[in-house]
This record gives sequence, structure tokens and C-alpha cells, in this order.
Amino acid sequence: MQFGGYDPERVIRFDFSPAVVELAPGQVASASVRISAPRPDGGEEVNRPFTVVGSDGQRDADVTGNFVQESSDWRPLWRVLLTLLGGLLMIGGAFLLWNPDFNLTGFGWDMPVLDNVSEDIVPGQVFPVISDDLNPFVSVGSVIVLLGAVAIFGLTSSSGRLTRWTALIAAAGFAAFLIVVATQVDTGRPGPGIFVIFAGCALAFVGGLLAKPKK
Repeated sequence: MQFGGYDPERVIRFDFSPAVVELAPGQVASASVRISAPRPDGGEEVNRPFTVVGSDGQRDADVTGNFVQESSDWRPLWRVLLTLLGGLLMIGGAFLLWNPDFNLTGFGWDMPVLDNVSEDIVPGQVFPVISDDLNPFVSVGSVIVLLGAVAIFGLTSSSGRLTRWTALIAAAGFAAFLIVVATQVDTGRPGPGIFVIFAGCALAFVGGLLAKPKK
């Protein structure tokens, strides 16, 4: 007796062991079959009907079955991990040095410092006068911290749009800030905080892309 199998989609692979069984009249034997098919997309379940046929050359005997496949979806987990890591890097980068030569972190770029830098562009005071106690909290670094927190908050949305847009705005705004400052003053070597913030923006954006699209 020879064995075979087929399915309507023609994606299942049948592996019989043995593929052929020789029997004398009245004898009984058994054979095993192993079936396989391409995995479905992450988080999906596929029901594949199939038929196994045994033939002695004159008569056929068949039996039907269903092959159920389910694939785990790792995208939600990766989305959470990358978004959290990206947002935390953005926040942490504000506390690191942006300008080692001047020992400036993100919070060092407060309103008075920005006014000094903008003097060549717009004469006079551009930014409002803020008390020294509040200056560290009203700075470029504090804006980056806020954007990092908003990127993480984007996890509450199923679309990931808030995280993506926040990461893009943070990266574009931060790059524009660095370019403007570099054209006005000699800021020296770029500090680690700059690279950490850009890395955080990239990771948060990727995390937003992994949000499961609506069907």
C-alpha cells in the first residue's frame, strides 16, 4: 500500500514513514505521517484542511483532517520595550553632557543662555525673564524630557501615532537647535547626551511603527 496526501491550498508537506507498506492478505501494519506548512503571520491562526490517501493500486481509502497553526505575535512586546527604552534614553540624555568643553547638560541651555546665543540673530531679549530657581526647569533639556515622557505615554494608544510623531518632532527640533547653535557659537565637542537623545528618538519611532495596524 502506498500513501499520499493533499490539501486545497497545496501548501502542506506530507512525510510518511514508511511511504510504502507491503502486506499479505489478512496482515495489519501501521504508518506515521508528519505534516508541515509555512507559519502564518504573527498573531494569526490558520485552519488548513487536508486529506490522506492510502492506495493498493486498485482501491483507495482516504481520511480527512484539519491542521491548525497559530503563530505568536511578538510585536506588542517589542513595541513596549523599544518605546520605553527610547523614551528613557531621551529623558536620560537631557541629564548628560551636551557640550563637554563648557560642561553644559540639557538643563544648562536655559533662557539666559539661549538669549546670549540668539543675540546675533535677534538683538535684545528674546526669551522671558525667569527666576534662577526656575531656569533649569525651563530649558531645552526640560523640553526633551517632556517629549520623552509623551513618547512613552503614546503606548496608551493602539495606533502608535503619538509616539512616532513625538519622536520625529523631538529629533527634528533637536537637530535644528544644534545647527542654529553651532552656527552662532563655538560649542566645542558634541557630548554623549546628544547621541543618546538621537538614539532614543530612533528607538521610540521604531516602537511606534510596531503598533498593530487596525484592520
